[in-house]
Amino acid sequence: LQISAELIPLVEDLDAQKVLAVQVVEEAKHVTALQRYLELLGGEIPPVNFFCKQVLEGVRATKSPAVKLLGMQLLVENLAHHLFLEIRSHVEEPVLRDLLRYIDQDEAKHVGLARNYLPRILARAGKLETAKILGYSTFWGLCLLSAGYQLKEAAESLDIDVAKGFRRVTREHRKLVSNLGWFWRLCTKVTLSDPFIEWLADTLYTRRNEPIRESRAPATSAKGDRA
Repeated sequence: LQISAELIPLVEDLDAQKVLAVQVVEEAKHVTALQRYLELLGGEIPPVNFFCKQVLEGVRATKSPAVKLLGMQLLVENLAHHLFLEIRSHVEEPVLRDLLRYIDQDEAKHVGLARNYLPRILARAGKLETAKILGYSTFWGLCLLSAGYQLKEAAESLDIDVAKGFRRVTREHRKLVSNLGWFWRLCTKVTLSDPFIEWLADTLYTRRNEPIRESRAPATSAKGDRA
């Protein structure tokens, strides 16, 4: 909500400003609706995941329109779009399903701003600005990978196949980034190839690894104890 509002004076295109103004209103509706839903259930809003917080705070802190747009519209909004879609397909409560459907429709529109407007901004970026954008996007991508790893247990409680969802989101992200220009298309071929995506999905989300926050020393086997 706050990031969307901050973007309005940073973009020069009037149509993009109008889209962002509508996005601010829609994000406020999302927050209000989800808060109201949880209040009616007597639930509490959990704290923001540590790694997700790093992304959101980083996007808020930057003054670069290109970096802020890429972080918000391409990374955060695209992930939110797929997340709401995935959760909706695994819950049966009708009110929540309708709520998630309406929210997801808005999130899909927000991604469209990055698809249509971001290529023009990136085309004007110099080498230093491009390097900054690449660095930020790489760091935030790693943060979101870590967040997904930490939330794997919660996702599996809803019977969500995290590895399958990761593959789908990452390939969609690759498609979006590839359409930003030849340099970004080259980056995706190097960093988001199908073999690498499969390796990440298997390593992070398929194998039964312990969550990062619960890192412990491996247990000693009984055979080792007797030795």
